[in-house]
Amino acid sequence: MRGNIATFLGALLVGLSSVPGYGQTSMSVAVGGRNFMSFLPFTVALEQGYFKKEGLDLKVHDFAGGSRSIEALVGNSVDVALGALEHAIFLHAKGIDIKAVALFTKSYGAVLSLRPELAKKYKSPKDLSGLKIGVTAPGSSMALALDILISKGGLQQSDVPKIAIGGGSGAIAQAKSGKVDGVVLTDPIISILEHDRDMIPVVDTRTEDGMKYLYGGYIAATTVLSTPKVIAEKRPAIRAFSKAIVSALQWMGSATPQQITAIVPPSFYGQHRDLYIESLKRIHGLYSRDGRIEPQIATNSYKVLSQYGKLKEDIDVTKTYDNSLIDGK
Repeated sequence: MRGNIATFLGALLVGLSSVPGYGQTSMSVAVGGRNFMSFLPFTVALEQGYFKKEGLDLKVHDFAGGSRSIEALVGNSVDVALGALEHAIFLHAKGIDIKAVALFTKSYGAVLSLRPELAKKYKSPKDLSGLKIGVTAPGSSMALALDILISKGGLQQSDVPKIAIGGGSGAIAQAKSGKVDGVVLTDPIISILEHDRDMIPVVDTRTEDGMKYLYGGYIAATTVLSTPKVIAEKRPAIRAFSKAIVSALQWMGSATPQQITAIVPPSFYGQHRDLYIESLKRIHGLYSRDGRIEPQIATNSYKVLSQYGKLKEDIDVTKTYDNSLIDGK
């Protein structure tokens, strides 16, 4: 009799685990530098408990650059990766299908900054010839931004050595060491280097003018990426993940930079809390409000890659993103 009761209770618990409010669905997430402000909606969703509210238990893998996150996704090591739509575009051209299912930002906020003595001399991308420029990692969105600048200057990619310096405190240390002549990175790192007078911005996509200059307008920057296989097998979980991100975006849309900073892990800004707030003020308008990937910015992403990036193939960009999960389908 006791055995039957135990069996019954075990079956009941298994059944309840699939009901919202009982148990959690495990998901693995890859991110390339969680402290970057372009990934802030993910951190907000974590800190505000939106993922837990949706019944998700996340295992987060934080890599030094976005390209490694994509490798983990393509290699089936994670369920979703946080990265740029450009990764889906490049891979689609190679016959590898991944899709963006939610949008964080319509700009990375990438900034080319140079050592003060070099910034004074900078007139155009031609002046980058021979300079060593630090980026998060090869194949990252920061590396792509540098590729575009190099192309605009009529230079060969080999004319400007790219140095992988990762993100966070390691990137700051590398920039301060003098081992690189400049960096292409995002906040909060750029604001810290600017404040300490180690680097001076010369091309700044935190501004609308900077976006127009580098990309021709807004792009589908940081997104949530997954594979058709995972989307098919874990559609309710991916939908729940997307819903949590939308909740974070909506909260951020009505919150002040001070309120957002108050819930961010202190390790993200260290001794530079005020700088972090100022950085947020600059890019607050770059975050999506509804998580949808609009055709116009997706098309512009493709256009940029075709004109200035390494994309040589013609593709149907509409096959690289899917708004249906954001729409609750």
